[in-house]
Order: sequence, then C-alpha cells, then structure tokens
Amino acid sequence: MHGYHLQHGDVSTLISPSSARTSGGIVSTVDDVATFHRALFTGRLLPARQMRELGTVRPVNDEGVVEDYGLGVARIAFSCGYAWGHDGGFPGYRTWTYTSADGRRQAVITYNASGLESGEKFRADLGKAAETAFCA
Repeated sequence: MHGYHLQHGDVSTLISPSSARTSGGIVSTVDDVATFHRALFTGRLLPARQMRELGTVRPVNDEGVVEDYGLGVARIAFSCGYAWGHDGGFPGYRTWTYTSADGRRQAVITYNASGLESGEKFRADLGKAAETAFCA
C-alpha cells in the first residue's frame, strides 16, 4: 500500500519508516497483522497469567473517545460482542484491528491518513464500517 497524505500526495518514499524507530521497523501485510492478532488474542502467544493481565482494562479518554484500554490493547464493544485490538498510524497510513477473544470474528481496516480523520462524519463512517466488517 502506498501512503497518501491529503496535503502531500504520495508520501511512501518521502519519509523513512525508520524515523519511527522500532514501530517503523516491521513491514507487513494486512494478513500478517490479522494472523498475529488472532494468535495473540486467542491465547496462543502468552501464558494464561499474562493473558489475564492483557485483558485487564480501564476507561481511557483517547482524543475525546472513551475506550477500555489495557496493556497496549483496547477492548471495543460492538453489537455482536467485544473485540480486542489496537490502532496505529504513520504519515499517510492508518490501521485499526479488531479480533474476538475466540478468533472467530476479525476485521483489519487500513486507509490513507489525512486531516479528515478528526471529523465527526469520518469517525461515524469508520465506526459503521468497523461494525459491519466485524459483525457481518
């Protein structure tokens, strides 16, 4: 995927991912992210004690959105149940992941980051897309 930014066009080769240090040190696909999250949230990567710690969350205000957040992961309520996941981004890129605890439901949404993200309509549309993708 090429990263496009509203004001700068294609930023794929303008900014080195290494500028983000270790978070930019992994190149992966949507399938890679889905596979990792399915293994993580279904308990195949961590011992039971660490899984309990991972699943311990508290309400956190993230840019005006209150979510249940724990050790680097969020618990998101959908109409069909809870998802576990995380969001992340880099100039031109944005990804949201959602995986059920049993691994049967999963959605990974990735798109080009821009200033539109902070708008209420964009957030509402993203929420509807996540609900549909995760619960369908």
